[in-house]
Amino acid sequence: MLFVVPGNPGEPYLDWPRTKYGIAPTVLSVVLIFLAGWLWSRSGGPASVGTYVKRAFQTAAAAIVLFWVGLIIIAHLRGQIP
Repeated sequence: MLFVVPGNPGEPYLDWPRTKYGIAPTVLSVVLIFLAGWLWSRSGGPASVGTYVKRAFQTAAAAIVLFWVGLIIIAHLRGQIP
């Protein structure tokens, strides 16, 4: 949303003061997941670093999907969506 929706009418789409708040969390999240995979590989498992980083990204993606599915179920139970 920060990249697409201007703050005010007539404002440019890519405005640095607004987009930096969308870029920074995205980059930091990717770095955090990569760091988690690297630290996981340091635990002495038999797989390569790449395998653990891939598993960390898959786990993060699964957590995001489960979070959204949970929100959809709660909204449905509360009657906010049909």
